[in-house]
Amino acid sequence: MNSQSEKLDLIQEILYLESDDLLHRVRDYLHSLKQQPAAGEDYYPRLPPRSAAEIEENYQQALREAESGDVFTHEEVVAMTQQWRKG
Repeated sequence: MNSQSEKLDLIQEILYLESDDLLHRVRDYLHSLKQQPAAGEDYYPRLPPRSAAEIEENYQQALREAESGDVFTHEEVVAMTQQWRKG
């Protein structure tokens, strides 16, 4: 079955839906799929391009934070995440 006939079959299925709730769920599901990356795409959104100077400044800032102790251990991050999930 080619893509066009699959689309037509899907349209026909949707046309015969009688439940408004089911129709809304199908719509919501389709919208959620459009928000997800397609197969083979990166999960993470593309970052805006940055200049070499911006990247260097971010790197230097991270080094300063690390040197001043403004960091978290892995264990601290895990504990914070657990607290956050509890609400």
